[in-house]
Amino acid sequence: MSLNFESRERVLDALSQAGLARLSPLVKPCVRLTASNTPDLTIAVGASKLGGNPDLPEGFAWPYFEETPLSFVVQIDLRDVAGLPGAEVLPSEGWLSFFYDTENYPWGGLEDVGGWSVVYTEAHRPLQRRTTTIEGIFQTSRLSFSPSISLPSSDALELEAFELNEEETDALVDLSEVFMTVDANHQMLGDPEQIQNEMRWECALLAEGIDSSTSNARAQDLKATATEWRLLLQIDSDDEAGTMWGDTGMLYFWIREDDLRERRFERTWMILQCC
Repeated sequence: MSLNFESRERVLDALSQAGLARLSPLVKPCVRLTASNTPDLTIAVGASKLGGNPDLPEGFAWPYFEETPLSFVVQIDLRDVAGLPGAEVLPSEGWLSFFYDTENYPWGGLEDVGGWSVVYTEAHRPLQRRTTTIEGIFQTSRLSFSPSISLPSSDALELEAFELNEEETDALVDLSEVFMTVDANHQMLGDPEQIQNEMRWECALLAEGIDSSTSNARAQDLKATATEWRLLLQIDSDDEAGTMWGDTGMLYFWIREDDLRERRFERTWMILQCC
């Protein structure tokens, strides 16, 4: 999860004080996104924003789930994150646009494929504002970006190798709660602010067409590949922006390392979790 401060040294010191210094390799850089309500007309075409009307290349085919048009959620001008710690895995320019079915609110199961879409637009393609009357348009908010760091959740797959005892697990949970963000936590990269279960094994199964409740040899084999998935974007419920995912939940967009490197953002998997 993204923490309330940017100092890696402070996090490492807190881990040491909690007797968890050996977890220091799991502290990861991430990027915080802060949304500020701003009239859509005053935001330049191509600027990073949450909600409003998207800026898209000519000829863009609006994404649908069956007969339902997806709602535009957020667009990110990748120049805004270029140079921030951890963001070197992303293209240095161009745009990422995220869409989601706000009529059916898919959770991310096999039956929900098509209920979200992530589109990468290369920098050389000119954009134009696409006015839409689709339900689920959120309050337009300008986005700003800042470096941060994240800690893994107490059931993260990487922690299995550390064999934490109950006391150490409780210490990690307590530490996370102390440093947890109190406002809307929109985040790119790093470890997510997880509401329910660890999601990467779930993504690994679902991407192979296997129900995440399945327990068999194939599912166990895929567990070894789960750490290849990484968080691309987390969008929180945000009163200011008018986003509400279930009961104060979050949308998590996940992508494999290989797909991220090859810019195959259309292979992103989405999971919705809520309280």
